[in-house]
Amino acid sequence: MEYKVGDKVKIKSLDWYNENKNEIGIVELREYLFGWDRAKYCGKIMEVGSIESNSLFSYYIFVEDDLYGWTDDMIECKVEEEFKPKFKAGDRVFNKVTRKLVNIIEFDIETGLYIVRYDDGIQGRSLENELCETDQVSVN
Repeated sequence: MEYKVGDKVKIKSLDWYNENKNEIGIVELREYLFGWDRAKYCGKIMEVGSIESNSLFSYYIFVEDDLYGWTDDMIECKVEEEFKPKFKAGDRVFNKVTRKLVNIIEFDIETGLYIVRYDDGIQGRSLENELCETDQVSVN
Protein backbone atom coordinates (compact mmCIF):
# COMPACT_ATOMS: atom_id res chain seq x y z
CA MET A 1 0.00 0.00 0.00
CA GLU A 2 1.36 3.35 -1.06
CA TYR A 3 -1.10 5.80 0.46
CA LYS A 4 -2.25 6.76 3.94
CA VAL A 5 -5.40 8.24 5.45
CA GLY A 6 -5.79 11.88 4.43
CA ASP A 7 -3.73 11.57 1.24
CA LYS A 8 -5.29 13.15 -1.82
CA VAL A 9 -5.12 10.75 -4.75
CA LYS A 10 -6.05 11.01 -8.40
CA ILE A 11 -8.14 8.18 -9.84
CA LYS A 12 -6.89 6.85 -13.18
CA SER A 13 -7.98 8.82 -16.24
CA LEU A 14 -11.02 8.36 -18.44
CA ASP A 15 -8.59 7.71 -21.31
CA TRP A 16 -7.12 4.80 -19.30
CA TYR A 17 -10.61 3.41 -18.69
CA ASN A 18 -11.66 3.73 -22.34
CA GLU A 19 -8.44 2.11 -23.58
CA ASN A 20 -8.66 -0.86 -21.18
CA LYS A 21 -12.36 -1.64 -20.81
CA ASN A 22 -13.88 -4.70 -22.43
CA GLU A 23 -17.06 -4.82 -24.52
CA ILE A 24 -19.29 -4.57 -21.43
CA GLY A 25 -17.38 -1.65 -19.88
CA ILE A 26 -15.21 -3.53 -17.36
CA VAL A 27 -11.45 -3.18 -16.82
CA GLU A 28 -10.17 -6.44 -15.36
CA LEU A 29 -7.53 -5.79 -12.71
CA ARG A 30 -5.57 -8.28 -10.62
CA GLU A 31 -7.61 -7.75 -7.50
CA TYR A 32 -10.93 -6.38 -8.70
CA LEU A 33 -13.05 -5.25 -11.64
CA PHE A 34 -13.18 -1.53 -12.48
CA GLY A 35 -16.67 -1.04 -13.89
CA TRP A 36 -18.56 1.67 -15.69
CA ASP A 37 -20.02 2.78 -12.34
CA ARG A 38 -16.53 3.88 -11.25
CA ALA A 39 -15.71 5.56 -14.57
CA LYS A 40 -17.51 8.72 -13.44
CA TYR A 41 -14.69 9.20 -10.91
CA CYS A 42 -11.89 8.87 -13.49
CA GLY A 43 -9.44 11.74 -13.30
CA LYS A 44 -10.94 13.07 -10.07
CA ILE A 45 -8.95 13.95 -6.98
CA MET A 46 -10.23 12.24 -3.84
CA GLU A 47 -9.13 11.86 -0.23
CA VAL A 48 -8.36 8.48 1.34
CA GLY A 49 -10.76 8.04 4.27
CA SER A 50 -9.58 4.71 5.66
CA ILE A 51 -7.23 1.83 4.87
CA GLU A 52 -7.90 -1.89 5.19
CA SER A 53 -5.08 -4.42 5.01
CA ASN A 54 -7.26 -7.54 5.20
CA SER A 55 -9.79 -6.55 2.58
CA LEU A 56 -10.31 -6.87 -1.15
CA PHE A 57 -9.92 -3.08 -1.34
CA SER A 58 -6.92 -1.29 0.13
CA TYR A 59 -8.42 2.20 0.39
CA TYR A 60 -11.85 3.56 1.16
CA ILE A 61 -13.02 6.98 0.05
CA PHE A 62 -16.29 8.72 0.89
CA VAL A 63 -18.11 9.88 -2.23
CA GLU A 64 -21.44 11.64 -1.80
CA ASP A 65 -22.17 9.89 1.51
CA ASP A 66 -21.23 6.44 0.17
CA LEU A 67 -18.03 4.55 0.90
CA TYR A 68 -16.20 3.26 -2.17
CA GLY A 69 -13.30 0.83 -2.11
CA TRP A 70 -10.24 1.34 -4.33
CA THR A 71 -7.05 -0.58 -5.04
CA ASP A 72 -3.56 0.61 -6.06
CA ASP A 73 -4.38 -0.42 -9.66
CA MET A 74 -7.24 2.11 -9.75
CA ILE A 75 -5.24 5.09 -8.50
CA GLU A 76 -2.94 7.06 -10.77
CA CYS A 77 -0.94 8.98 -8.18
CA LYS A 78 -0.85 10.94 -4.96
CA VAL A 79 -1.60 14.61 -5.43
CA GLU A 80 0.88 16.73 -3.53
CA GLU A 81 -0.39 19.63 -1.48
CA GLU A 82 1.58 22.03 -3.64
CA PHE A 83 -0.30 20.84 -6.74
CA LYS A 84 -1.09 23.80 -8.91
CA PRO A 85 -3.36 23.67 -11.93
CA LYS A 86 -1.76 24.55 -15.25
CA PHE A 87 -4.35 27.26 -16.04
CA LYS A 88 -5.89 29.95 -13.85
CA ALA A 89 -9.19 31.83 -13.79
CA GLY A 90 -9.39 34.27 -16.68
CA ASP A 91 -7.12 32.28 -19.03
CA ARG A 92 -8.43 31.79 -22.55
CA VAL A 93 -7.51 28.35 -23.86
CA PHE A 94 -8.40 25.91 -26.62
CA ASN A 95 -10.50 22.82 -25.83
CA LYS A 96 -9.14 20.00 -28.01
CA VAL A 97 -12.31 17.92 -27.61
CA THR A 98 -14.87 20.55 -28.63
CA ARG A 99 -12.35 22.38 -30.84
CA LYS A 100 -13.48 25.72 -29.41
CA LEU A 101 -11.94 28.51 -27.37
CA VAL A 102 -13.02 28.64 -23.74
CA ASN A 103 -12.46 30.90 -20.76
CA ILE A 104 -11.31 29.31 -17.51
CA ILE A 105 -13.66 30.21 -14.66
CA GLU A 106 -12.01 28.15 -11.93
CA PHE A 107 -10.27 24.86 -11.10
CA ASP A 108 -12.22 22.45 -8.88
CA ILE A 109 -9.57 20.72 -6.74
CA GLU A 110 -12.07 18.10 -5.52
CA THR A 111 -12.91 16.84 -9.00
CA GLY A 112 -9.70 17.78 -10.80
CA LEU A 113 -11.74 19.54 -13.47
CA TYR A 114 -11.64 23.05 -14.88
CA ILE A 115 -14.92 24.91 -15.00
CA VAL A 116 -14.99 26.69 -18.35
CA ARG A 117 -17.29 29.06 -20.23
CA TYR A 118 -17.72 28.98 -23.99
CA ASP A 119 -18.21 32.16 -25.99
CA ASP A 120 -21.95 31.44 -26.25
CA GLY A 121 -22.16 31.54 -22.42
CA ILE A 122 -22.56 27.81 -21.87
CA GLN A 123 -20.52 26.43 -18.98
CA GLY A 124 -18.79 23.07 -18.94
CA ARG A 125 -16.08 21.05 -17.25
CA SER A 126 -12.80 19.94 -18.80
CA LEU A 127 -9.81 17.81 -17.85
CA GLU A 128 -6.41 19.48 -18.05
CA ASN A 129 -5.27 17.21 -20.91
CA GLU A 130 -8.24 18.42 -23.00
CA LEU A 131 -7.02 22.03 -22.84
CA CYS A 132 -4.04 23.76 -24.38
CA GLU A 133 -2.74 27.28 -24.77
CA THR A 134 -3.96 29.05 -27.89
CA ASP A 135 -0.43 29.51 -29.23
CA GLN A 136 -0.17 25.71 -29.52
CA VAL A 137 -2.94 25.50 -32.12
CA SER A 138 -4.06 27.47 -35.12
CA VAL A 139 -7.43 28.96 -34.22
CA ASN A 140 -9.65 30.19 -37.03
